[in-house]
Amino acid sequence: MAEKRLMHAMLFDSQEGEEDLRIDCAIDDEGSLHVMQVSSGPLTSWCFEEPEHSVETIVPVQSVSGLLDHLELDTPGQLLAALQIDYAGRYEASQLIRSLVREAGGEYEVVEHAVQR
Repeated sequence: MAEKRLMHAMLFDSQEGEEDLRIDCAIDDEGSLHVMQVSSGPLTSWCFEEPEHSVETIVPVQSVSGLLDHLELDTPGQLLAALQIDYAGRYEASQLIRSLVREAGGEYEVVEHAVQR
């Protein structure tokens, strides 16, 4: 069963030129943070030998709590708002969020979705 995404924030969406990149984040019903990055276009095809490439960073509940403390926030909704304020429009938002999680002493998992060939 697919997990329910309760809160969502767009961080980056570019469809300029030939390459598309979209990065957004969400808090699921368990309280984990998911940062999804999807690219498509000729550069993606050349790098990954597939038309679309998807990577997801998953920050578990314990690390989300650490981020809230680190950023002096009260709720996961505030965390999404803070991430959107700090990283909206940044093509490297996924990497910056992983750095922030490490800075806060947290852990995360990066899942590269299976190549469809």
